[in-house]
Formats: sequence, C-alpha cells, structure tokens
Amino acid sequence: MHLTKTDSTLFLMSISRHLLLFSAFILASAACNRAPAQVAEGGMVVLAMSDFELSDEGWGGINDSNQIETLSYEFGGSTSNSIGHIRVSEPEGDGLLLFLAAPPKFLGNKRAAYNGVLRFDLKQYWYDVRTNALADNLVWIGSGATILKYPSSRSPGTNWSTFEVPLREGAGWIVVNEGRPATQQELIAVLQSLDFIWIEGEFTTHRIEKGDLDNVRLLGRPSGPLQPTLAARIYCGITIEGQVGASYSLEFQSAFGGSVEWQKLADVVLPTSPYFFIDPNPTSSASRFYRAVLVP
Repeated sequence: MHLTKTDSTLFLMSISRHLLLFSAFILASAACNRAPAQVAEGGMVVLAMSDFELSDEGWGGINDSNQIETLSYEFGGSTSNSIGHIRVSEPEGDGLLLFLAAPPKFLGNKRAAYNGVLRFDLKQYWYDVRTNALADNLVWIGSGATILKYPSSRSPGTNWSTFEVPLREGAGWIVVNEGRPATQQELIAVLQSLDFIWIEGEFTTHRIEKGDLDNVRLLGRPSGPLQPTLAARIYCGITIEGQVGASYSLEFQSAFGGSVEWQKLADVVLPTSPYFFIDPNPTSSASRFYRAVLVP
C-alpha cells in the first residue's frame, strides 16, 4: 500500500483491499493476520493444541457411561480471530454428564505435561444457580484403571470463559474410585500413558444441554533450559508520498467508523518521497485502518 499526493489531496492505495479518497488526510485498511502458533507459551512448551480452524480435529462427544454423544463443528469461537469451535450436545436429558473427548495427539506419553497446565475456553448454553454444583467434574484423565478428576470452584457462563487446569499434585486432582487426593506418583503415571482426556460440557440439570470448546492447549515445563524460539508476526507497512520536509501525524483505528476514535501512532517528518514506514506494533485484529494528517 502507499500514500500518494495529487493536487494537495492525499490518499492511500491498498492492493489487498480497496481505494479510499479523502481530502487532507488518508485512510486505508491493511490486512494483519494472526501469527502462526508458537512452540512455546509463557515459558511452557506446547505439547498438543486444537484451534478448530478447519475441523473438529478428531475430538468426540462422550458421557460418563462411555457412550457416544453428538459432537458438531460450529463457526466462530472464543476470540474475534476464531474461525471455528466444537459443541457437544444432547437433545433430551438422560441423567448422564456430557464431555468433550480429546483426540490421539493429546494422549499417550505426556510425561512432559507434569507441572504444566491444560488450558481451554468453555461456554455453556444455560446458566443458573445449579451450575456450580456440577463443576466438580471439569476435567477427567485416565490411564488403565486409574481415573483422576479435577473439580473446579466455578463453571462457564453463557459467554466464553478461560480455564487453566494445573497438572501437579496438590492442585485438587482426585482419584475417582477412592475420593482422595492424587499423589505425585499417580499423576505422573497417568500422564505417562494417557488413555483419555475429557473436558466437561454439561453444568446444569436442564433437559437440553450444549457445551462449547475452543483454543485447547496442553502445556508442559521444559526439562532443561528453554531453547530459543521464533514467532512469525505480520507488521503493517505504509508507503507515503508527499512533501519532503513536511510533518505528518500518522493515526490508526482497529475498526472504521462509528464512535471509534483515531489513536496516534507516530509523528513523521518526511525525509524522502516516497517514504516507507512500518507500524512497530503487530496486531491480532483482522484489519487496521490508517490515516496521515498534514501538520501545519
């Protein structure tokens, strides 16, 4: 994209979008897509992840009697950049708890997840005073005959909520068949040979239930020094053509129109024409709008 000066009128051309013409200032939309997934987040290594951008990624619907429940792929999700998410549902109440069952990439030997976290976004179809009583079953994990569950003091509402489940002893894990806290040895043994990970999708006693899941991460602590990682990000570049030596105020918006105010990005004294300016701040929004105002 570039800014051009013609008869004292400044405007910006965007190859990927369209041309907008305004007198005395410029306006443009720049595509700034989300960066690819990183191999490390907050000092922890990503062992498995599901963003549901193209499909359900092999997740399933199941209940606490190990019976199959309906799982569907839905558009949109927990963030403005989410393309899709998954939903487990039942048309009629059957007295059983709904869960979302993780695919094979989350299972097997996940010993490295010990002292890490399982992070995910949840929301439910209903929300009432009975909801927290059923959050006692937020996550179930199992290996062979050993089944552990993680109770939660809260449950999701009808808007998205982020949960982080610590994968260590003392965090609240319970041995299901015995009702006692899981030991370090038991938790590690399960993580070394995971047969299943179930995330709860039902938190009320309504007859019709729906539970939505998005942005799942299984994160582990590195066993040694954290290795350097690279993360690709997209920055918006603007080419300005104007009067050399003149001062311009560059401003931006994340959404065009309405009551959204322009925010100042930088003051630029044009050293050359054309001049290429890079917005130093990467953005996760789908687009960003810019204008340059000539400073008298």
